[in-house]
Amino acid sequence: MKKVWGFAMGLAIALMSTVLVTTAQDTPADPCADIDAATALYQTFVDNYNKKPLTVADREKAVKAGKEFLEKYGNCEAWKDQSNFVKPWVPKLEDWLVKARLDEKLRPLYKKFDDGVQQKKWDDVFAAGKEIYALIPDKSLDQMIPMALIGVIEVGNKNNAYADESIKWAKLALEKINAGVESLNKSYGVYQLAVGNKENAISELNYALGVLYFYGKADRETGIKYFYQVTQLPGSKQEYSPLYVSIADYYRLTADKLGTEIINLINQQKAAATDEEKLKLDEQIKPKVGLYNGYLERALDALSRAVKFAKDNTPQAKAYKDSIYKDYLALYKRRFEKEEGADQWMATAVSKPLPDPTSQVQPVFDPEPTTTTTTTSTSVTKPSSSSSKTAKNLTSGNTAV
Repeated sequence: MKKVWGFAMGLAIALMSTVLVTTAQDTPADPCADIDAATALYQTFVDNYNKKPLTVADREKAVKAGKEFLEKYGNCEAWKDQSNFVKPWVPKLEDWLVKARLDEKLRPLYKKFDDGVQQKKWDDVFAAGKEIYALIPDKSLDQMIPMALIGVIEVGNKNNAYADESIKWAKLALEKINAGVESLNKSYGVYQLAVGNKENAISELNYALGVLYFYGKADRETGIKYFYQVTQLPGSKQEYSPLYVSIADYYRLTADKLGTEIINLINQQKAAATDEEKLKLDEQIKPKVGLYNGYLERALDALSRAVKFAKDNTPQAKAYKDSIYKDYLALYKRRFEKEEGADQWMATAVSKPLPDPTSQVQPVFDPEPTTTTTTTSTSVTKPSSSSSKTAKNLTSGNTAV
């Protein structure tokens, strides 16, 4: 009996011990009482949050410690002051880290881009510029503008390899400017490919698109629209002499085509057997001659402005201006078969607004005498004598720049 009673008492004591142990284990410890752990986290934050010099690694430690401190002890009354100090700093540090990590990526790309511009390593410029744009699409205008202008430089070197790429960046740069994006370095570009200000940037980018389409892509209809737009906008290219030479080229290319057609018709007219056949060909020649004259006068108008805006402050600039004026005189003689009155014609042209190249060119007809021969039964009008003069005029050569 004593053995049974002893066993029962032992079992009861064991069960009570188990309950007490289990209850003790189920009761969580007060985190606010863990002074050593809280102090360690807070001290890690303080040691690293504003350490000099600032490093990404130190601030990463601070953010990690600060977040853990706030998670564990942010609601503890005993740590209220420390929590109030840590809380606003954590998001500031996170923002700093985002910028710092971005800067770590951008720094070598900026160097590659700038070195590429200075050394004319265009492939490096485009490679770095694309990566910069991918990282900061609304803060890379200073890279877009040089990438747009590179194609213009190379088109001038008879290399159209960068035309498509530069067209893309020129359009994107204009889109960003129109959306309010500004230059970070206030120069709108870098080094020799900086254009100075927003007004110049818009002018330069439109001019670039004109060159890239007109010469780089041989798309003259698109190119001339951009050229004309430049003439209507303030900025660095509005009074740029080569711009007006390009507009003159647009007209002269069409005039040359018309000239070839007229010469072919005149040769057919010369070979015609009868006056009636000659007259029919004359009816085809006359309207083409009128258009030919109209295109030449549009070209002369543009060249007049090219001469006006060309500088002569250096020997090289003066030589360029003289060459344009010589070209103007040759074209004037091609149109009027004389040089007298050329300067007066130029002065009149530049006193008027520049014609819109996309507007229809009106034919210009010179007065010409007609002669008739009379037979006993009918009167026949002979072909005009202007055909032979036009043929002589048309063979004076292409004066396009």
